[in-house]
Amino acid sequence: MKHYNYIEKILDWAEERNLLTQGDVFMQLEKSREENSELTKAITKYEKGNAKAYDEIKDAIGDVYVTLVVASDIHGLPVYEIFKNVKFREYDSYHWQHYTDSLRGFDRVLYAACVNEHSPYYDTPGILKNYVNFLNSVAIEYNFTLVECIEYAYNQIKERTGKIVDGTFVKDVK
Repeated sequence: MKHYNYIEKILDWAEERNLLTQGDVFMQLEKSREENSELTKAITKYEKGNAKAYDEIKDAIGDVYVTLVVASDIHGLPVYEIFKNVKFREYDSYHWQHYTDSLRGFDRVLYAACVNEHSPYYDTPGILKNYVNFLNSVAIEYNFTLVECIEYAYNQIKERTGKIVDGTFVKDVK
């Protein structure tokens, strides 16, 4: 299975919860920022000796992917085409702080691209492709596959209920 095979499932999930019609791209990008922060925290905790954070890395990679898919659709981008055309580059291992710093950078650049979508300096589809490629690199660094991370995250959210508040999905608390 390929990572982009989850796009339809993710978008169906989002549509069933009215996120695609009532959602706001900038609020969805804020959700993506939260998930990105969860990922950088999980990496940092794991690298500082908290072995329990390992599964948090897996979940957060998938969560970032899910939020990127939803934000792209809300923004009116051809989600499937963009994500299907991600070309995974050869993987190079780096120090863990490279990953956390780069993740923060991807988040900033994607937000700037959406804010300045008509600027010739921003290629939102290209940024998304690079972001997904980088998520794949992070997954590999921690001995996961990107598909494994997406599946893990999707299985966590697929039965989740909630409502749209201020343009973003807020899950029901059990």
